[in-house]
Amino acid sequence: MTVKMQFRKNKFGTASFSKIIDAFYLAAEDSFEIRFLNGIVYPVENSAIKKSNHIKGNPRVERVEVDKELGSGFYVYYDDGQKAEASWEFVMEDSP
Repeated sequence: MTVKMQFRKNKFGTASFSKIIDAFYLAAEDSFEIRFLNGIVYPVENSAIKKSNHIKGNPRVERVEVDKELGSGFYVYYDDGQKAEASWEFVMEDSP
């Protein structure tokens, strides 16, 4: 079963802060599932993260780490040594 995710932009300034508690890479969709403390789950496309961080080539995701102290973003480490950062604002802007 294939689930098609839809992505759209939210209006700037309409979200209220909730800590990011976890981030998972979904290889089949080439996207990330971001979980917030308030129970909301948002998808974020890997291509959007790579584009905003100027990631070159087509590296594979090696691991994902959430900023546990502040809950304000997460980091993506690629197998070729490149690193991308996705802030809370980036997730909220890119999500449904």
